[in-house]
Amino acid sequence: MLIGKAVKHSWTKGIAKKACFETIFCNERELVWNNITDLTKITSEKNAYIRTDITDGIVQISWRENPKTTNYGLIWTLDFNKHKIYGVIVNALPNENLVVEGNFKVIELPQMKPGVLHCS
Repeated sequence: MLIGKAVKHSWTKGIAKKACFETIFCNERELVWNNITDLTKITSEKNAYIRTDITDGIVQISWRENPKTTNYGLIWTLDFNKHKIYGVIVNALPNENLVVEGNFKVIELPQMKPGVLHCS
């Protein structure tokens, strides 16, 4: 469903409101995320992920970022019926997890863009 495609989303609720990301699903085990909120300061990382199908049209994606950078744990729940994304970011705040929500769209053929990390 997502292999070779990208999910572009913006958080609309939570501390990270207005942050925009594009995540490319390279294969069944690896993804690349890009924080494209400010195109002059793109941050990116490639990570191993786990996909869990919750119900028809609802998928959960989880991964852990590099301990040398943020060491965040991320859990996204994608509702393909409503195009809503719900997230929990573990270790983002000192005493609690960061809960976020937003909208997303699937990009069928993500284009190579300067400064953006891709699968290859």
